[in-house]
Amino acid sequence: MTKSNPSFLTRWFRIGGGRQREEVINAEILNEFRSYLVDHTVPEWQFQYLDFDSIVSVLHNEIERKEATRAMSGIYERNINNSEDETRAFMEDYIQIDEPNLWAMLDDEYNKINNFFSKMHSQVKDRLEELEREVQDFNEQTETVKVGRTKGLITEAFVETYKGISMLQSYCTVNHGAALELINIYEKIEDVEESDVEYANEKKREIASNTAKLNQQPFWIEMPQISEMIIKTEKLYSKTFGLRGDKVKGLLSRPAKKLSRVSIFNLGLWCGVNVALLGVLILLFVWNSEQFNSQAFFSGFPVFRGVGMLLLQIWCWGGMTWIYNRWRINYVFILQLDPPSALGPYQIFKMASFVTSIWLTCFIFFTIHTKTGFSLLAIEHEMYPVILIGILLVLAFNPFHFFYRSTRLWLGKALWTCLCSPLSNTVFVHFFLSDILTSMPKFFGEVEYIACYFSTGDWRRNEAGRCESIVSLLLPYTIMFPLWIRFWQCIRRFILTKDKEHLANAGKYFSSMSCQVFGAINRFQSYSEIWEVTRIFWAASFCVATIYVYVWDIVMDWGLGLPRNRTRFLFLRNNLVFRPFVYYLIIFLDGIGRFSWTWALTATPIPGLNKVYYPLVFAGIEIFRRSMWGIIRVENEHLKNCVKYRALREVVLPKFKKQPSDGKLQ
Repeated sequence: MTKSNPSFLTRWFRIGGGRQREEVINAEILNEFRSYLVDHTVPEWQFQYLDFDSIVSVLHNEIERKEATRAMSGIYERNINNSEDETRAFMEDYIQIDEPNLWAMLDDEYNKINNFFSKMHSQVKDRLEELEREVQDFNEQTETVKVGRTKGLITEAFVETYKGISMLQSYCTVNHGAALELINIYEKIEDVEESDVEYANEKKREIASNTAKLNQQPFWIEMPQISEMIIKTEKLYSKTFGLRGDKVKGLLSRPAKKLSRVSIFNLGLWCGVNVALLGVLILLFVWNSEQFNSQAFFSGFPVFRGVGMLLLQIWCWGGMTWIYNRWRINYVFILQLDPPSALGPYQIFKMASFVTSIWLTCFIFFTIHTKTGFSLLAIEHEMYPVILIGILLVLAFNPFHFFYRSTRLWLGKALWTCLCSPLSNTVFVHFFLSDILTSMPKFFGEVEYIACYFSTGDWRRNEAGRCESIVSLLLPYTIMFPLWIRFWQCIRRFILTKDKEHLANAGKYFSSMSCQVFGAINRFQSYSEIWEVTRIFWAASFCVATIYVYVWDIVMDWGLGLPRNRTRFLFLRNNLVFRPFVYYLIIFLDGIGRFSWTWALTATPIPGLNKVYYPLVFAGIEIFRRSMWGIIRVENEHLKNCVKYRALREVVLPKFKKQPSDGKLQ
């Protein structure tokens, strides 16, 4: 039986030889390819990649346009006696109306990619040449000079250079793969039966020509040079440090370790244990005992309260890093963390769950002893706060390679740099860390109480009155200390950059410090129901400072608050990592957190809650608020880096002097 020759219109609208539209652009396969693009995209360069989704959307519209025309074309054929040539001419004129040209769109994308590639290729090439010169000088030095910090700086320079070349190689590969995938999709859309030889050959020649054009783009032609630069860097590193070639790639690329099932199980086990212990603690708090020793409990409770605040901050930091990783925000680069010692979400949650289990265990036995008199192993209740603080001090200050030693050293150095402001050179991470410290005044008050509690011996007598009075006296000045640090950091930045924005930022912290001055004066006053002048000044300064910092959070730190005519979303900005409602929610919650002090000002009691728990409640509110602030703050800085395409750290290498003839170092 002879195969019938279909009409032109049938051939025109048959997509992929009779396949359905969903099979032309398979949603599942397309999503897998999108995931590949996301996983291999450099976040800071995201705006310089081929706009894959926009072009796919255009191809979808082309399919829908052809299908929508099918009904009209059938009516045209049935009701009007036209020849096939006339029908062809009509359909071609109809479908070409406002139809976008895929090849023109790809040409525009190629130009964008080639321009960016040329810029980045020049930068990584210059970095490699500079590294070669530095390594040559480094190799001429004595063994004494080659060890310690100098060796570490050279290694970091190798890692950053290798990372830049690898990112450029990935950039070229991803763009080439995305363009090739678009051409394949277009080929499926234009697929026709073999009987229409002329049209099929025309489309094949068009597709082959544009595929060849893709392979002749400068960013793809120069790929062998990029590969040679990678090999050259590996050989140079191997020669400099005397390592075998099979180890060099792993040392330079520093691949992220994948979590094993055992690691995930261990984390889940620790979290499950903590949930169970927390449930026991809640039951103990709910239970009313006639043997309850309230004096002993409330004198030791601030110790556990302070540690709980610190643990909550660690858990929140783990959540922040998880969000950064989930939405591909390069927080390690933005905060200028030390990559080898920077902890990921799993490590932070593992550490937090381990310490939390110790805290809950000590707290439970302390509560049981003060409520029932039961003593485990004849340990008195006064010893549980001592045991807890002792374990924490050992974990924090032990000099051994245990409990993330490199991270503890980095954090100690960063805190010391913050304390030395404005004498030390500070960068973004020190500003960020100091801002977190300004949100932990209640924790610092608990630290003062703990120091007083143990140094005076009150922990043996179950007395808290003396230490509470001392903390109450020192608290305004304790709160002012991190604000003072940030104030002088802003002044230093203003002196160095002459940017008045830093001067305005310093005014924000000065206004907050003025609140504490009036608060300190207010503590020495005894008030009746009528407000005195100092109390009015205290409340007024709080209002002004709170509005000041709240507006600064939104406009300066987050880059939001733009008028509608300058952005797609009301009160937001054009470039967003999260969905718009997330920003609106955080703006609202940040305002609630900022004005939570009004509750303390009005001295309104919380129903059913002892006032000894108030600091924990308000500290928790402030920690959660600061964590939300940190997420959007780093996200905004990340988008600024995307605009400037900054993805590599600058490693300042030491300048070596030439060795004299006698071999002594100058």
